[in-house]
Amino acid sequence: MLRNQIDSGRGAVKQRLKRSSRLRSLAEPFYYRYQGYQATKSHQHPDKTFGRSSTAPDHILCIVIDALRPDHIPDLPLEFTSAISPATWTFPSVTSLQTGLYPHEHGSVAHTMNEEKRHLAVPEQTETTPILPQYLEAAGYETYAGCAFMMPFLALQGWYQSHRVYGDASAEQVLSDYKKWRTGRRETFSYLHLGDLHIPVQPPTRYIDERDINMDIEDIQGFGGYDGTGEREEDFQEFRTQRLRLSQAALDYVSDQIREILSTFPNTTVVLTGDHGEAFWEHCEIDLDFAGSQPNYGVGHGGTPFDMVARVPLGTNTSRLLPHGGWPSLRDIPHTILADVLSSYPKDIPGRNWSEKIPQNRAVLCEGVRYGAERKAVYSDRQKLIRSAENDTTLTATIDPDLPGDTFVPINPEEIRELEKSIPDSWDSKKGTNASEMVKDQLEALGYT
Repeated sequence: MLRNQIDSGRGAVKQRLKRSSRLRSLAEPFYYRYQGYQATKSHQHPDKTFGRSSTAPDHILCIVIDALRPDHIPDLPLEFTSAISPATWTFPSVTSLQTGLYPHEHGSVAHTMNEEKRHLAVPEQTETTPILPQYLEAAGYETYAGCAFMMPFLALQGWYQSHRVYGDASAEQVLSDYKKWRTGRRETFSYLHLGDLHIPVQPPTRYIDERDINMDIEDIQGFGGYDGTGEREEDFQEFRTQRLRLSQAALDYVSDQIREILSTFPNTTVVLTGDHGEAFWEHCEIDLDFAGSQPNYGVGHGGTPFDMVARVPLGTNTSRLLPHGGWPSLRDIPHTILADVLSSYPKDIPGRNWSEKIPQNRAVLCEGVRYGAERKAVYSDRQKLIRSAENDTTLTATIDPDLPGDTFVPINPEEIRELEKSIPDSWDSKKGTNASEMVKDQLEALGYT
């Protein structure tokens, strides 16, 4: 009898949990719509105005594809090069894209410090000025942000005149809602953040079939739990091959969706990039040198700033916005767009204007890791340094601007000292902020733990 009572109690608990899950699922669309509404309502209009240049476009569109590797170039009618992301994951990178500041300057960073005590690390939104949307609004543009999932939205909420955010939306949905908003408006600036390449990767079946991907492989939409250090070598190599194909299939789908938008709105200045790249076990053994908190090393993003994570494609349909010379940083995007659009603007805007040639020896940073101790990368010409003060570890590599990937080799001490000069004296804060339970659930489903 007691066993029957226990079984009955367990069954009742399971039913309540199922009902709770169903209710939460039904509530999600309304929740995210409400979050977008609240962000729009909280927006504060700029207290200054800027004039526009005679060549300023009527419409500007910045598209960010999450987790876009530097060797995965979208098939689009744009001119492409590559740039270095200021950070290895979304929140600090998006903040840099809006403010022009590095993570150690804007402060929107947070760490999970060890695997046993993993928690959802969500930085605090920066209090620095989001110059890209704010100055363009001050110049008369209507501004819109569409985010396929919560993490980029948490970084930029309240900075745009209109916001749309989703739990985990497809590129088709994000772009469709942008199209509805954009239609009939005369002068706009929009930021769209697409999440189709972020785990779980699940493009439409047609794109999977075209790439001949075996979707029966366990956790093919994620990372399979492989650490890439040699165990189950044959299975691992097949998994990696299929997983790379899946990412490419997702990019095929996203490219088709973006191509349609470009044809719908031809008179639009477009800048397209990734917020960070994605590692696929290129340097697992080397990654073990660092004290991280990720479940497997050398894969994904948010960890060590290897080149496949730190470097991203950068495309535009406007040649004068394409950088040339030394390394560009994504934090240059606000300066470059504002210099192109405004007739005058403050001279202390951070970053560089890409209409001017970048010095070959310019040093740029990728920092603000999420997993474990902070690691910072410095790029300058064909050399790179990765430094972890907490682990007292320094790696050096050579880099080819035309061929993504790190070649880890020793470089002479004088060159190391020169690269280290670009590393800030202060590293960062490890504190974060709390997210709601629904946000936590959705972000954990996207791999944020």
